[in-house]
Amino acid sequence: MSKILKNNTGAIVPVSDMGIQIPSNGQLILDPNEYKSLSASEDVIVLLATDILAYNDGTNDLPLTYAVDHMKDFFPQVAAIIGATGSIGNQGIQGFQGIQGDQGLIGVQGPIGVQGPVGLTGPAGSAGALEEYQYAESLGLTSSSNNFVEKLKLTTSSLVGGFYRFAWSYEFEVNENNRRLEIRCELDDTIEIFNLDAEIRDDRFFPAAGFRRLNLSAGVHFFDLDFKRDNSHGSIRNATFEIWKVG
Repeated sequence: MSKILKNNTGAIVPVSDMGIQIPSNGQLILDPNEYKSLSASEDVIVLLATDILAYNDGTNDLPLTYAVDHMKDFFPQVAAIIGATGSIGNQGIQGFQGIQGDQGLIGVQGPIGVQGPVGLTGPAGSAGALEEYQYAESLGLTSSSNNFVEKLKLTTSSLVGGFYRFAWSYEFEVNENNRRLEIRCELDDTIEIFNLDAEIRDDRFFPAAGFRRLNLSAGVHFFDLDFKRDNSHGSIRNATFEIWKVG
């Protein structure tokens, strides 16, 4: 199993919290002694999320979610390894060429070679790492008020304590007569994850998305997406939350 960081840019890319540099348009095969610092690196996750770097397991470039799991040695369940292909049987003897005439006779077909033995079935893959996955959505249009309006709420099941990746996305619109639309996300009604003051005076919808790595205690947790306006009209649609355990 290899762990390779590939540079998608024409410039040297430093990874500060690992103390390494990836050469321009090149790659760095990590030494096993660097695996521990890789699993704890937040700089690598940011560089992968922005497509500055790519992560390769020695065979394929992995998407972000599976790259993070591979970095931390959490392997999703995969199909059993296909056994080696059996050897090809001996080629049959070529038939004699038919006698030339109106149509030559077709020679006798040679015997079919013996089929090679079927390879042994590979061992089953390890259990997948997408533990404690939770998801919520509110896709309809919700209009604003002078007070905070709850657009989306995710109430988790009882979670195991540890590190989780929390991600959000939504689309918002601020009427041209409006002064400001305030959008916030809170954890357990006490911890503010983000707060956005939108002052775009345009009737079009604008997308917004992001993610945070959170250290959550064991138990049930609540995530709320709330928003309010200063004047006139503003609205949110296609709001989603998702969270899963990463460490």
